[in-house]
Amino acid sequence: MLKKSVLLGGLLLAVVTSSFADPSAEPMNAVNNPANSALMQSGIWKDPSTGLTWLRCSIGQAWDGNTCVGTPQIYTWSTAQAAVQALNQAGGMAGKTDWRVPTIAELSSLRQCTTGQQGTNEIPNNDNTTVRQVNGPNNNVKPNVQRINEWCKAGYRQPDIAENVFPNTPAATYWSSSPNVNYSQYAWGVHFGSGYTLNHYYNTQNFVRAVRND
Repeated sequence: MLKKSVLLGGLLLAVVTSSFADPSAEPMNAVNNPANSALMQSGIWKDPSTGLTWLRCSIGQAWDGNTCVGTPQIYTWSTAQAAVQALNQAGGMAGKTDWRVPTIAELSSLRQCTTGQQGTNEIPNNDNTTVRQVNGPNNNVKPNVQRINEWCKAGYRQPDIAENVFPNTPAATYWSSSPNVNYSQYAWGVHFGSGYTLNHYYNTQNFVRAVRND
């Protein structure tokens, strides 16, 4: 069984490959997917629908062959990016050194809103592309946006993530790599206690989970 741990900032890091699914789907079903079984035992999980690979443990935790142990570390937005880069520079995980902080769309896909989702955030893309607002005044051009469900409906289970895929996940905010292009000192994150996609000031300290393209 493949296992690897990295010491970073005094904390033991474990990287795991995980897959995220459509929020309306049940990522937990993928646990029983034979193709994913060996990966999960080694602390990684691959999303069969997207091909993305996630760490099952938060940065700061370690995979012990059965679950995530230890205390997740919290980071500002910039140090979250640096922590994942430090992991790569230390040799990476699962033989890969291209782990990264997920985008807000990728991170939002991990939410498990057991009562459904509501509200919509329009989050401008980071590539500065625009679309013409056909029904707007004078056909104004506006930023190209991603439409992401905003939060979980009342009565949802906490944390709102598949715990048998991502065990011991705090019901708290995780950083994405997506800055808020309208407010230069803010970036997007997801709160896995409420399912909210939200803005946090760059210097706020939040958790982080790593992902890579496979």
